[in-house]
Amino acid sequence: MQYLLLLFQFQERHHKVIRMHVKNRFNTTNCESGLAEDLVLHTLRDLTTLPETTGLVHPYRAPLRMRTVIAREFAIDAVDDLTTSSEARSGAIKVGPGDAVFYYDGDALMAGDVYFFASMPLWGDVAFVGVWTHLTGDFSNEFWTFRMHDAVIQIPIHAILDTSIWHRGTRVATILLPPALAKRN
Repeated sequence: MQYLLLLFQFQERHHKVIRMHVKNRFNTTNCESGLAEDLVLHTLRDLTTLPETTGLVHPYRAPLRMRTVIAREFAIDAVDDLTTSSEARSGAIKVGPGDAVFYYDGDALMAGDVYFFASMPLWGDVAFVGVWTHLTGDFSNEFWTFRMHDAVIQIPIHAILDTSIWHRGTRVATILLPPALAKRN
């Protein structure tokens, strides 16, 4: 596997070992397979080139309005050292605002959509995430349904387990359960 990762990084599709395992993506009968393979190639290349650190990616000082809102909502006087970012990483997982994320609250697997990221010495690197609760009786291995609430919580970025594709309804979100999490539950 390590050999293939090196090939993906430097040769991409041009090496004979890679070409042997990748279908013709321009053939209309193999279009979906080709797109899935492109996604796998892109993901593997990202894993070799991106740092596997946890925290904010390219943090910058939070705008004055954000600092004011955080100070008011959390009753904190000193928010001058508040930083934010448009992207965060939890290990190999890249997360952005609007992404649906999974995390544990005690023993319960929870999900929510990311509003923004922030960092302060008091908190560390955190994500502000909408609160969703899993609807009982919905135990599919592929899709789960969550009730969306108006509350927002702050979770450490290192607590984010995975991101996924989701569909937003009026008060309900349907989310594709990642295979690694489906095996745990």
